[in-house]
Amino acid sequence: MNHHKGKENSELADSDAGEFSASDGQNHTNWKLLKNGVALSLGRNLNSILRLVIAAIIARQFGADTFAEYSLLLAIMMIAEWFMDFGTTDVFVREVSKDKASFSQRLASLCLLKSVQIPLGIAAMIAMLAIFHTTVDMMRAGIFIAIGLFAYGFVSVYRTVFKIHLTMEKEMLAEFISIVLTIPFIWLALYLDQGILGIAFCLGLSRASFLAFCVYFSERRFLTLTGSSFAQAKDLWNASYLIGFIGLFSVLNNAIEILMLTKFSSLTDVAIFSAAQKLVWPLFMILSAVGTVFYPVLARYWIDNKKKFYTATQQAFSIIALLGFLAVSGIYSGADFMMSLISPELIIGVDALHLLMLMCLFKSFSASLGPILFIAGAVKTAFTFFTFAVIVKIILLLIITGDYGYFGTAVVSVSVELFIVFPLTLFYLKTKAQCSINFVSAGLLCLTCAITILVFEYLIELPSAAELVLAPISMLGMVLLTKQTSIAKVMSIIRLRNDVSES
Repeated sequence: MNHHKGKENSELADSDAGEFSASDGQNHTNWKLLKNGVALSLGRNLNSILRLVIAAIIARQFGADTFAEYSLLLAIMMIAEWFMDFGTTDVFVREVSKDKASFSQRLASLCLLKSVQIPLGIAAMIAMLAIFHTTVDMMRAGIFIAIGLFAYGFVSVYRTVFKIHLTMEKEMLAEFISIVLTIPFIWLALYLDQGILGIAFCLGLSRASFLAFCVYFSERRFLTLTGSSFAQAKDLWNASYLIGFIGLFSVLNNAIEILMLTKFSSLTDVAIFSAAQKLVWPLFMILSAVGTVFYPVLARYWIDNKKKFYTATQQAFSIIALLGFLAVSGIYSGADFMMSLISPELIIGVDALHLLMLMCLFKSFSASLGPILFIAGAVKTAFTFFTFAVIVKIILLLIITGDYGYFGTAVVSVSVELFIVFPLTLFYLKTKAQCSINFVSAGLLCLTCAITILVFEYLIELPSAAELVLAPISMLGMVLLTKQTSIAKVMSIIRLRNDVSES
């Protein structure tokens, strides 16, 4: 799927480089693709770190209860914002790539569709606030969130423009500036003692400034209904709704724990779980990025060379296992320090970080290997078993959250990934793509990780911050000494990626 999108975007970019020779035009396109990929990777990780900084400011300065309310607002916004995209961005890019002359008309029709999706997203946000939290301040906060959602709905229009022209770095820069501008306003809300209302205002302002900078970085103003077609907007919706539902379940899967804890447990439990979730999320992004890097390699080999396809799949799994277990050794040993980064009063929930760290590792395996099912033409199969996993997760949370709080919720999260999503991903990889994973190297890495954790937990007494750094370094030393991997093997995998990209 992404392989084809990359091909279509390359063709579009080539059309913008007509003044070059064929060779220069291809180099120009490759540069734009490289710049686009680097911007996406760096932008997402940098923005994730900035959001972690904002979360720490709120938790430390406003207190755990306000941090919990902030986490609920973010979870609700995440779901509402997906209603404003619902897969239309990817479908729009695909259709315009096929017929570049229709860009202006289709973009106007996309704006027309947003005029329906935006009220839908705002209505969903208000409904969720009423269901999961009924305080007057939170409902008032919904006013500022609605302003932010209105702006974000049109941000998604500019996202399609940036994707079409391979200038995603402009969106990432706009988002980065909007997040940076949020930080002084958070401090102002603290100074004025505005609590969750002040924070909600900052969230709405951040989204509004996001849109403003998207407009500023664009060569033209694209928000217009001139030339729009209701029939074309309807066709765009019909083509995107399946992607939309897949994405909705994915967003719901990431937000449901916060919603359930808010409904059935205490704000302290919400704060603890949310802090642990925010700390492991950057790790998930890094590990799942391995799958993104390998995706074009796997797509190419699936067509040309099945033997190399199976080898590359195993290599992708092994790289994720190596990076994942190195991270696990550090996070487990340095969990006290990491939780204290958010707020010292949340250190009592360090066990949630331990569990969510494991959930993140197995989720990364599934997220990286799952797209192989798309390559093998098993999209409906992937959607079916993922939907099943989310439904099971919701049922278990309904049963467990009220009695066992954040710890029971964390157990459910890791259990669903470990015993449902991961095994089913492996099962369908074997049945649909005839691809089996060898777990010997991962098992050895797991054992080495366990030994490292035991040494730093029971034999060596060091500050938690030092253990966070030294544990993965020590584990990597043991891995290299026991020849579980080598620098040469890692470099050969990097060369494999480069060879396929350049061919």
